[in-house]
Amino acid sequence: MAPAAGGTFQISGSSSTPVDIFFTLPAALGPNLGIGTWTGLSNTSNSSDSATALTVSAGPPTRTLGPSGKLHVWVGATLTTSGAAAGSYAVPVVLTVVYN
Repeated sequence: MAPAAGGTFQISGSSSTPVDIFFTLPAALGPNLGIGTWTGLSNTSNSSDSATALTVSAGPPTRTLGPSGKLHVWVGATLTTSGAAAGSYAVPVVLTVVYN
């Protein structure tokens, strides 16, 4: 699933504040439904079309909140199925923000 169609987060704080973004990412959605590579985007406006690539699986990326004090983040991943049962699957993706 592409980041723009995946999970979305909005970070708020004081304008132009740098933040470190930490992700806690699951390895699977369920039995026989593995999660591969995670990808992300970030933008100070709520538009994934003009967003910047964000590496979500390596170290905490640092971004700066926009003039409005907001940062938008989108995450997606590659799924691998191997005989997974049809249905809906959900697992938490945790985003932790440290203001610098």
